[in-house]
Amino acid sequence: MTWTDERARTAHEVTHPDCGQVLFHSDANLPITCKVPCELRSNAPRRRPGPGANADNSEVGAITQPGAPPSRRDESAHWFQPGASTAVPRRPRCHNPLSMTTRKDSLRCALRVAITCSILLVADRSFASSVLETIGAPGAGNGFSARVMSHGTEVTYYNPSLLPDVSPNLSFGVLALGNFSNIHLKPRPPGVDVPDSVYDADLVKSPAPAQRLWPQPTSRLLHQRTDTSVSDVTPYVALGLVHPLLNETLVFGAYALIPTAGFLQQDSFFSDEREQYFSNQLHSELLGDRLKVPTLASSLGWRIARQLSIGAGIDIGMATRTQMQVYIPNAADQTTLLMVPKIDTSIALAPFVGLALRPWEQWLITATLHMPKSWDTSGQNQVRYWNYAYPTGQTAIVQSYELTQGMEPARVGLGVGRSGSLGTTGWQIGLQGLWTQWSKYRDRHGERPLDAWHDTVTVGLGWALDWAQRRVTGEVGVAPSPVPDQLGRTNYVDNTRFGTSVGVEWPFRFSKTDYAFGLTLQGQFMFPRSVTKQASAAHPIVDELPDGAVDRVTGIPLAGAAGLQTNNSGYPGYTSYGTLLGVAMVLKVLR
Repeated sequence: MTWTDERARTAHEVTHPDCGQVLFHSDANLPITCKVPCELRSNAPRRRPGPGANADNSEVGAITQPGAPPSRRDESAHWFQPGASTAVPRRPRCHNPLSMTTRKDSLRCALRVAITCSILLVADRSFASSVLETIGAPGAGNGFSARVMSHGTEVTYYNPSLLPDVSPNLSFGVLALGNFSNIHLKPRPPGVDVPDSVYDADLVKSPAPAQRLWPQPTSRLLHQRTDTSVSDVTPYVALGLVHPLLNETLVFGAYALIPTAGFLQQDSFFSDEREQYFSNQLHSELLGDRLKVPTLASSLGWRIARQLSIGAGIDIGMATRTQMQVYIPNAADQTTLLMVPKIDTSIALAPFVGLALRPWEQWLITATLHMPKSWDTSGQNQVRYWNYAYPTGQTAIVQSYELTQGMEPARVGLGVGRSGSLGTTGWQIGLQGLWTQWSKYRDRHGERPLDAWHDTVTVGLGWALDWAQRRVTGEVGVAPSPVPDQLGRTNYVDNTRFGTSVGVEWPFRFSKTDYAFGLTLQGQFMFPRSVTKQASAAHPIVDELPDGAVDRVTGIPLAGAAGLQTNNSGYPGYTSYGTLLGVAMVLKVLR
């Protein structure tokens, strides 16, 4: 978009020139009217100052005030149990009519794809798949052990090396996920509120409060400190496809899980005292908007030998760069402005690979690697006002920021499965461990936590029975929290989760076509966690109004400055707990 009159010569990016205020926040309800240019893309991690430092390595103040056998099994029987009876007779599959030349071309194409996926291992991030990693796929019934127990189109994401073992099908699924979580704040002791007299402080002569960002009086905050209670139900739709490209040797898979309320929702917040200027609440770090990120994945599975298959795939996302030129003719009236937006959108990819080994006839060993990913927003504001004297050599005031959506670190999965039969009933059992490199986590503002997170291993035990032409599944799993006790300044709220699920899938035939319908119920319990702040913490609570603050008029010590004053909503502590409940249905069209 461009202006076609005299306004074109004065369109620039803006913010307040005097106090250096960053006139941007993701909450459109705040009384900030300036728009900012941004760059929305998936790229390599950037080094950013944490909450304890500015971009110039000084103290905080970057913000100012204001995932078998060679014969394919029927869908109702699991892929790693050879010789099991099928529940629904399948029409015999025709031999691939491809000529030898065409087969060679297909193999060459598959090789190119494999090489491309290998090269893409250097890629860093795109869409995150927080929903699939947290609760599993609709109708799968084995979310904590999906990399070894999956038997539907969801293997496209979890473990593409299992694609050659999945019957060709087209799947349609729906999922409703309820997030019911609570954060109860502990009562604040007297004397810790920031008094109204902070407005009388001499900001030059008073010692810096471990940051350039002075607090607001507690009584005048936009929102008062309060508990957080979330009762949110998010609906999703899932579409999946498994299609053989070269008999059962080379198989293509595609899978999408999309929240119906919106393609992408981003709700940023700070995890320390800086949140006082916005919601002034605590938020669950690994839930919330992370559960509202879509997943788009495609992959190839290749059976190299009877005992070995491999697979590779990509998460498909979008990278968007937005530049918003804004000109405000009057700094005192920010309701009047001119904007010229420029938006560029491209594809962003993140790779994953899988391996399935069958050392013995009824055993399966799997391994997967998913590379880190997230949706990043970075931008630079070149601020200009009418009739403003810029520093020598500058034509604008430059500001930068970064937001990160749904960051998922690198994940390595290892699993082992065993199958067998009891009379006419087939059974399978699988154990999976998933290592996640949470020590590399970046929060919603692209910052590394001050107190480093722990790498974790999530463990899941799943089982399945092929009984009376039905498949019954279940599992239990534990996902440890990577967040250390928040004894100091930061408030990254997270809980260890224990989950269980049960599911049933039964086949039927309609109008000469084979179908399967599945229903899954699951729940996850978040163990209660209590936090009490400690003065001896490595990064203690910040005294936002320092003891040495003086009155700007009289020069005498400022009233109410003695001792600790803070608007950190997590002080002096809090307790968090909750549950996740999900119900899912899936319909498969078997081919």
